[in-house]
Amino acid sequence: MSFQIQKIILYSHTGKTRILSFRRNSVNIITGASKTGKSALIDITKYCLGHKVNTISEGVIIEHVSWFALLLICEQNELFIARRNPGPGKKSSEDIYIEDGLNINIPDFNSLKKNTNRNILIERLTKYTGINHNFQTERSKDIPNIEKALYYCFQKQDEITNKQYLIHQQDEHGATKALKDFLPFFLGLINEEKVSKKNELQKLKQKLHKLELQKAKRKNIQQKNLDEAYSMLAEAKSAGLLSKTHEVPKTWAELKKILENTHEETFKLVTQKSGDNQELDQLFDEKKRLNKLIREKKEEISSLQSMKSGTIGFTHEASEQRSRLFSINILPQTKTSNENICPLCSSLLQNPTPGSDAINNNLKKISKQLDGISTDMIQIDKMIAKKESEIAELDIQRKNIIAKAQAIQKADKRLMDIREANEKRMYTLGRISSYLETVERITEEATDRGEVEDLQSRIKHIEADVSDEIFHQNFNSVISLISKQITENAKQLEHEYSDSPIRFDPENFTIVADTVNSPIPLNKMGSADNILILILITHLVFHSRFAKNNIPVPQFIFFDQPTQAFFPPDANEINQKNSDMKSIIQLFKVVAKFVEQNGFQVIITEHADINESWFQDMITEKWWDGKNKLVPLSWIIK
Repeated sequence: MSFQIQKIILYSHTGKTRILSFRRNSVNIITGASKTGKSALIDITKYCLGHKVNTISEGVIIEHVSWFALLLICEQNELFIARRNPGPGKKSSEDIYIEDGLNINIPDFNSLKKNTNRNILIERLTKYTGINHNFQTERSKDIPNIEKALYYCFQKQDEITNKQYLIHQQDEHGATKALKDFLPFFLGLINEEKVSKKNELQKLKQKLHKLELQKAKRKNIQQKNLDEAYSMLAEAKSAGLLSKTHEVPKTWAELKKILENTHEETFKLVTQKSGDNQELDQLFDEKKRLNKLIREKKEEISSLQSMKSGTIGFTHEASEQRSRLFSINILPQTKTSNENICPLCSSLLQNPTPGSDAINNNLKKISKQLDGISTDMIQIDKMIAKKESEIAELDIQRKNIIAKAQAIQKADKRLMDIREANEKRMYTLGRISSYLETVERITEEATDRGEVEDLQSRIKHIEADVSDEIFHQNFNSVISLISKQITENAKQLEHEYSDSPIRFDPENFTIVADTVNSPIPLNKMGSADNILILILITHLVFHSRFAKNNIPVPQFIFFDQPTQAFFPPDANEINQKNSDMKSIIQLFKVVAKFVEQNGFQVIITEHADINESWFQDMITEKWWDGKNKLVPLSWIIK
């Protein structure tokens, strides 16, 4: 169940309040003279319900009201909304105060402090109405909210007899498209469960499409592999892996089996060895042995050369040392020489010089070492020369072997042919192996057929619930019922075209009478009372469906000045028995019947004041005495 209006509240600049109370599930009539503020109630209500701009006319109300407010009720939950009057010349205010709860007391003036903004207010009202704000229809990327639901809740004075447009603000940019896009939702034909199924259906179809693409891709790959397999079969025959007379398989399974058997067999290379073949192998073995010996001897020569290089370095250093010791012999060395006295200048030495015996001993030692090294150097040179001679002899043997092998190879072309054939066979076997590995991988990645069948089954089941055909059948059925109700009530109100079927046209969002000669749309129906009757009945029929099916649309409808199409009412003419008065009485009785049978709220601002009890019982305010108006005179008188 959605919400209805309990109260409309105005706050003066000094903190006084003007409260208008309304009954739930009832017709509420405010009757009064012109210029008392009746028509402003729609603009005030819209402004408090989050309309972008203030549409209240400039004048008394804008000048003398500080805040506008509504007290709403949905079942037992109440919601109080107050919005600051933007003031003269200004379009809107973001100062909004909201409060929710049970049995809310009207806040005093000083309590009205901004605690939200328009965007949050729209979200709160959307949720309060019962609209799932995460819901999205198929026809629009937009989502339903309170603003779209309120199209069905108002009929201003200049709209209720406007033959061009059926719904409030339908003349605004994008309004007709929004009405058409969200009509199935507000008729209760699309709910969250159905949209969820539609989304699931779309995901399942996308998954199935992906699997089908994979299947097609796999089929292409398999065809390509099949072509390659036939090509390799031909290669296998050419390479001698298969008999040239082997029957070509007709099926993929047979072809794959042949290739697998060819791959799995232990293939023995054709290497029938003649005597020359055996001799050639012996020559290659001997060549390998000689290469090894040559390499070892070269390593030995390298070691000897390293040893020789180190010895040469030591010999140079020792020779230098011996030369320095020989130079000392130029000084006189006697047994009576004092080691603490310099032999050149006779001065006293802190460190005594070595004696001649020590020097001579060192000189002899070094000379002996140098003689030994000279002998070693000769031996090293002899060893290197011997190794080089051995290498030269081995190299001659190796060259002879190579020459013999080349001679045998040139003489035996059959051996080369055998090797080429074996290489070709090995290459072909490698290709077969690679192919079989690829085929195995593709098979492992293939989607199980059961998954595809499961997806197809689920898609079929969901499509049966949310198919477009079923949706259109249901949609057309609801439109047909709405049209039938409009026709029946138009006949009761003696509409000019009530003898013809009258229908709601959802494509153009208008009403059409299907006469014998031609269909007549609303904008061709002539008199204002014809227009008024159909617009009023259509809204009553819509709200009957909203209420009965618990559709999330606010359960109230505002009609401003519906009797203007008949005549300006005059209290002194209430008893006048003319057709217009009968039509007016019948009109109000039809409204009362709809409300009584379906349980929603109607608020009517009117000039008419019919002096009958059933009508008087519906009146909530009378503004005929010049004192009672929307804005109290005390707020205006300075």
